[in-house]
Amino acid sequence: MHWVDKICSDYGISINELARRAGISPGALGNCKARGTNLEDVKYSTVVKIASVCRTTADKLLRRY
Repeated sequence: MHWVDKICSDYGISINELARRAGISPGALGNCKARGTNLEDVKYSTVVKIASVCRTTADKLLRRY
């Protein structure tokens, strides 16, 4: 399972909702998923935004996913 799917599953939200709350485009997350992009390869500023939605730090998010 891709990290996008894992985060959405763990937090009970859709990809669109994750993107909206993080202030990024749903297409960006969809592209990460379609291309198999690892979370470590995503811009750190984007990881920080996703982490804020998950109420955790970027470092913890990177370790978990």
